[in-house]
Amino acid sequence: MARDNLRPDGLPRLTAVPAARSRAAVLKIRFWAVFAALIFSAGVGLFAAVSFLTFDPPVVDVNDAKPIGLAVAELAAHDFLSGGTLRLPTVPGQDPVPGSTVAAFGPIAWQGFARYDLPNGTPVEAHRFLFYRSLSSPSPATGAAAPPPTYQLMELSVLVAVPRDTNPILAARPYMEPALFADAELVTDLSDFELAESLPRTARDQIRSWGRAWATNDTEKLKLITGDQTARVRYIGLGGYVFDDDFQVLSASEFPDDTFLVRIRVVLRGANESILEMDMDLTVTSASTGLPKVSGWGPAGSGLRTPADVRVSE
Repeated sequence: MARDNLRPDGLPRLTAVPAARSRAAVLKIRFWAVFAALIFSAGVGLFAAVSFLTFDPPVVDVNDAKPIGLAVAELAAHDFLSGGTLRLPTVPGQDPVPGSTVAAFGPIAWQGFARYDLPNGTPVEAHRFLFYRSLSSPSPATGAAAPPPTYQLMELSVLVAVPRDTNPILAARPYMEPALFADAELVTDLSDFELAESLPRTARDQIRSWGRAWATNDTEKLKLITGDQTARVRYIGLGGYVFDDDFQVLSASEFPDDTFLVRIRVVLRGANESILEMDMDLTVTSASTGLPKVSGWGPAGSGLRTPADVRVSE
């Protein structure tokens, strides 16, 4: 250690370096910068509060989604297909619309509509209906059985004017054409996943037992087949039918934990020899064991279900 840093008694000399201090001008700049930031933040907060309190969201106009001329379109569709004369109000220059020559047709179902303006500015609605017509079949030979009827799905278009200052009126004569739909091969179905042969035999046998209990509304057996041990719950079947043991497995998709989603086509026999066919989705758990469980069921497309989705409280 240098002698200059020692005191006369030989101990080191203590020295102090004063801390650096900002100049007054720099402190003033920093103060006003912080103060301005606080003022700006307070102003933004006040603006946000006022905007929130005064914000009035626009009211959604649902009139565009509601058909105005549906009643007129339905009357026109029924009268047109039944062969009667349309006595509905029409646009100027049109006579009462005579009915069509479609002698036999099925129920009429409204499919939807589109609204747009004509070149003259008049708003109109184009309504679409679905129905099926029976096509004439050739007369059977003497002593031969009559051929089954042939049906064709059709679409009927009805144009209704919906002026803003008066009631809806028929704007044109109805028009029909064969209904076109997407190719069925492009529609995804559960049958695309797994072949029905992948379902174990024990699971098929349990589905048969379930079907008998479900068709006759055997609630106790249904609960036993589900394996549900929850108290004060029950399972409701259909009742009034007999399950045909020769049911058809349309698809069987395997999931983890030995679970299968099975789509079946059930055949039910009721009174007076009536026959009813339905497609259903069944969830089968412990499928490959000696005691599979049908733990859930529902219409086709319902997917995997648990007992909690099917049972009801007592």
